[in-house]
Amino acid sequence: MWWNIHFFGRGSSIFQKEPTPVKDKGNWVDIMDGMLKQPRRKKAHLFPETLTEFPSIHVWVSQVEPEVVTDGLDRERLWLEVQKRLAWAGLPVPPHKGWQKTPLFPCLGVIVHADMAQVSPPFYVFSVEVFYVQKIKSADTPAASAMRMNWCREAVGDARYQGPGFDWSNLYSTVHSLVDQFLQESLGLLVPESQAVVCN
Repeated sequence: MWWNIHFFGRGSSIFQKEPTPVKDKGNWVDIMDGMLKQPRRKKAHLFPETLTEFPSIHVWVSQVEPEVVTDGLDRERLWLEVQKRLAWAGLPVPPHKGWQKTPLFPCLGVIVHADMAQVSPPFYVFSVEVFYVQKIKSADTPAASAMRMNWCREAVGDARYQGPGFDWSNLYSTVHSLVDQFLQESLGLLVPESQAVVCN
């Protein structure tokens, strides 16, 4: 496994993890560095389900720390940003009422971490990870299935204090850019180039 680092915009960074090859160990397949193991018959052919076989791509956003929510970060808006980009690309998306539920698959997930820098004026340093997970099935044993992360990217940036609160627009635009990158790299869709404005 190795990392590629891309720079764009005003000093923003995207860290790109190359997928770990699936390793056959007897009757087991190691997925994502051994984090998930799924028993199968030896020599069984595994294939990913295609998007057309699903009613929708589910969007999941991680929980956000209460103090970050108090300082203005809107988890629902993050979810809506992802939903809008998928719908714009013509992909089926689930109804709004399901946005807070546990992940369903195939899943485009967003994980957000934010820490406040103890300086004056204060600001938040954030990292955003967007990943895509699908089910895989065994051709020999249709009832057997496992999960596989097919795509993952991460970006970092900051949210500055402005007036009465923090400006999180930088984070929302970063999520927007990462979803566009998913549409390009994983699904081969053409989308307009966008830039996330993050820390200098």
